[in-house]
Amino acid sequence: MIPALLITLALLLLLGVPVAFAIGLSGMAALVADGQIPFEIIPQRAFAALNSWALMAVPLFIFAGELMNACGISRRTVEVVGRLRGGLPIVSVVSSMFFASISGSSSASTAAVGSMMIPAMRERGYPTGFATALQAAGGAIGPIIPPSIIMIVMGYVTETSIAALFVGGIVPGFLMAAALIGINIRRSRRYEAAFAASGNAPPAPDGSLGRAILGAVPALGMPVVVLGGILAGIFTATEAAGVAVAYGLAVGFFIYRELRLRDLRPLLVSAALRSCVVLFVATSAFLLAWIIAVGRVPDQVGGQVEALAGGQLSFLIVCNIILIVVGMFMESISAIIVIMPILFPLALQLGIDPIHFGVLASVNLCIGMVTPPYGATLFVACTIAKRSISDIAGWTVRPVLAMVAVLVLMTVFPDAVTVLPRWLGMM
Repeated sequence: MIPALLITLALLLLLGVPVAFAIGLSGMAALVADGQIPFEIIPQRAFAALNSWALMAVPLFIFAGELMNACGISRRTVEVVGRLRGGLPIVSVVSSMFFASISGSSSASTAAVGSMMIPAMRERGYPTGFATALQAAGGAIGPIIPPSIIMIVMGYVTETSIAALFVGGIVPGFLMAAALIGINIRRSRRYEAAFAASGNAPPAPDGSLGRAILGAVPALGMPVVVLGGILAGIFTATEAAGVAVAYGLAVGFFIYRELRLRDLRPLLVSAALRSCVVLFVATSAFLLAWIIAVGRVPDQVGGQVEALAGGQLSFLIVCNIILIVVGMFMESISAIIVIMPILFPLALQLGIDPIHFGVLASVNLCIGMVTPPYGATLFVACTIAKRSISDIAGWTVRPVLAMVAVLVLMTVFPDAVTVLPRWLGMM
């Protein structure tokens, strides 16, 4: 059964079949090869996979992100951050951070901010490859800074506190942003100096700084309300998603007044389509994970990984390598559902903190979003820039190395992840 599954999955991925369909079809091929498990098990496992209170947060957070994007949050964020000195790369990364704290989605963050920042950087003399790779890396921070759709799935699969995972991602998210900014400051200044020497002066931002900040405060208040409510114990992560939707509706209709009733239908349709994609991928991956569990693959692979890595640090290094490679070829939610049931129990046996391991795995998979050939944010950024992934691949080396440096820091110093959850009494 397992050989049929792996061979079918590899062939479908090589043929370019979408990951969700490749996973589902390979699972069905495994059932055919086994011949003992009835096909009726497929809808049963699909329903069991989606019958989750935690997963209800996914479509709600997606809809909240759609609402805030329709309210002009990305434009207002850029209006504030665009006044920082240091060049547009800082604006790109910091804007991605702010938008990530609202949408929870890497692709949404890359699309919303990149649609403005990639053309703006190109107009000011930045190479297209530089701008595209940086925006792809900035968008990949989205699943680390809460709220995070990836961490919702991570908490569900590993039965770990989603709120603690949210809080554990704050410090790594800021460290990744700082690393991306740090490695590009000198280069961005060189590009902007060359642009200024060409006789083209960058246009000054419209309006006063105070007015720009005042206009952005209501939208940027969403993560404060969401995280504040979770940390205060007022509501769970799933309930927080509902609160985020209510907050987005209030801001859009009564504060910014940029939403109309007629706007809700396309926003709901867009959120529903994106939710269907995420949940369909999750359903296919849960089926595959169940088949792998029935085939006792976790016991076999887990024993080999445990033998290869004796102590905690060596185990984490092996896991980092595995997860980065998997993230290069598999969508992050699928990877979590398939891989974490194998690695997570081993981490617990070695005494590794579950919050530390969950956030570490999430960061690994986010790095995979920037790397070819199947990087999600890289694909979105390349689409905006109208360039192929092969044209931009070489420019991703520096951003990826910066993110890997933060990953190494998190691996060696677990307190970088656990300090806030422990301080807040969540561990």
